[in-house]
Amino acid sequence: MSDSSLVAFSDAGWISDPDDSHSQHGFALFYGGNLISWSSRKQKVVARSSTEVEYRALAFATTELIWVQQLISELHSPLTAPPTVLCDNLSAQFLSQNPVIHQRSKHIRLDYHFIREMVEDQSLVVRYVLSQNQIADIFTKVVGTSRNGAKVSERRLRFATDFEEMRLSFIRPISCCSVSSPATSLKLQKPLFLRPPTFKTTISDLKKWHLWAKSLTSSVGSTFLELDNGPDSELLLRELNWLVEDAIQTPKSFLQQPQKNYNDNSSVSIRASLEELYMLWKQRVEERRPFQYVVGCEHWRDLVLSVQEGVLIPRPETELIVDLVDDAIKENEELREGLWADLGTGSGALAIGIARILGSSGRVVATDLSPVATAVASYNVQRYELEGKVHVKQGSWFEPLRDDEGQFVGLVSNPPYIPSKDIGGLQAEVGRHEPRLALDGGASGMNDLIHLCDGAVSMLKPGGFFAFETNGDEQSKFLVHYIETKKQGNFSKVKMVPDSAGIQRFITGFRGR
Repeated sequence: MSDSSLVAFSDAGWISDPDDSHSQHGFALFYGGNLISWSSRKQKVVARSSTEVEYRALAFATTELIWVQQLISELHSPLTAPPTVLCDNLSAQFLSQNPVIHQRSKHIRLDYHFIREMVEDQSLVVRYVLSQNQIADIFTKVVGTSRNGAKVSERRLRFATDFEEMRLSFIRPISCCSVSSPATSLKLQKPLFLRPPTFKTTISDLKKWHLWAKSLTSSVGSTFLELDNGPDSELLLRELNWLVEDAIQTPKSFLQQPQKNYNDNSSVSIRASLEELYMLWKQRVEERRPFQYVVGCEHWRDLVLSVQEGVLIPRPETELIVDLVDDAIKENEELREGLWADLGTGSGALAIGIARILGSSGRVVATDLSPVATAVASYNVQRYELEGKVHVKQGSWFEPLRDDEGQFVGLVSNPPYIPSKDIGGLQAEVGRHEPRLALDGGASGMNDLIHLCDGAVSMLKPGGFFAFETNGDEQSKFLVHYIETKKQGNFSKVKMVPDSAGIQRFITGFRGR
């Protein structure tokens, strides 16, 4: 917050008092980062929805903002930016910005709609804030003297600390198991673009969904970007267009329709129900669910791989490992016909990418501890008709490979390498949704990388190649030093390889002859 910013946190608790079904709302108003006004009161009418009660809370907070803004102006200290109201209810925020939804909210008194007029003339900004950062939440509890009083008193004592943590969050930059075949009883999520277009809706209803989704997306602004380097509205809008392309049988014809034509009742075929499309986009924005999980796939190299919760989403930088393998094969054609291993395969991306550049007798064994990952990897292998070249096995690292110890001409892996203490600070799409098993590399992030180097000694044939991905320069330097000192004489031509951003991302080398 700048020294002259005026910001209000607005929150409400729907039916906070079970005795009369009335709701409690409150706000906390900050000027230049200092708390100058706050309020907690019970609403006079019974609200029919949480959106209604949150919207009324916005109206009360806004009236206080207007009064304080006028006072500041009279003191000859004008604001450098419009005042801002932060709320944790995206529907209420959407209602303040878009008149279309008013058809569903006629019961809300019209005098509250002055908020929308202020937003339209840019004299007020309504932004979304995560619930855990909602300072005004403490003003929404109906407190009893005996049962709840102590708890809420404790929360109020933490008020200043909570606010400071929230404020800083807006400016923060951002081994052993049994071996088995992949689980076949798991329910796999079919990628949206592969589903048959069995659902029907009208162009009019689809456009209403599209308008709602765009408005919800635009309301994000740069909030997620500032919070944890997450997606801004521009990126989310691109993702929304990709969702349209995957979900609609004829997306181009829909996207080229006049935007303001809401009376077209002609039918259109879609691959998910309209209700599911509402749910999916709400999950993307409100829950920060990764877009790849929303549509069930990720585009990687020239592949389109199925992914779902429980499976690490393959990263663009990991694609370089396939290129490193290709370069090694071109230097030594014997590697093309040998046995390779992709350790911690996840979606099977590396295994499939490498299998496609091997010769007729070359094979890949893909291992993963997660039954979800091995099931998804097997599905992707089948989609690309590589069952004869890629064998997916469930197990921890080298355990599924013991029968072929010393027979591998190549090992690749993108293992967990994030230090445990850093998991909580990851982008919400990663830290909240992607499997910790595929992220957490222990206290230093090096546990699995060191295990891979140790195991490569016995698994690789003389002259065999390895390529491991790391977290960057520091881990790569440590790993090279570890190999040169602890595994002296076991490997040759060990080196660091940068990614496209110039970060020393990979370690490669050969088993000594």
